[in-house]
Amino acid sequence: MLEIKFVRQNLEQVREALKNREVNIDLDVFEAADQRRREILAESEALRHRRNVVSDEIAALKKSGEKADDRVAEMRRVAAKIKELESTLADDEETVRKLLMEIPNIPHESVPVGKDEHDNTLLKTVG
Repeated sequence: MLEIKFVRQNLEQVREALKNREVNIDLDVFEAADQRRREILAESEALRHRRNVVSDEIAALKKSGEKADDRVAEMRRVAAKIKELESTLADDEETVRKLLMEIPNIPHESVPVGKDEHDNTLLKTVG
């Protein structure tokens, strides 16, 4: 299985290798799911950070005897949003993982492109 980072950085090379091997995998689906996955990760991390900061504020407000009901309600909405994002993230990660499992290895540049094994060149016979 190719690494996600390699596929992301060498998308055109992977497309060309798939075309040469006559493998039909839609890398646009991979690219879209990976992009959504990265955006969701960034958004969920920002929301987790916000939740941690506000949790400290809530603790400070309660310690000083002030009410923090509005902050608690906000954090419930943030927690629900994080849960929703995690569900979407799991779907996108599954899509990316399945596509990565389907992508074959990229042949070395010295390998000739042909329609079938008859187009291969014989380099050496042993035995």
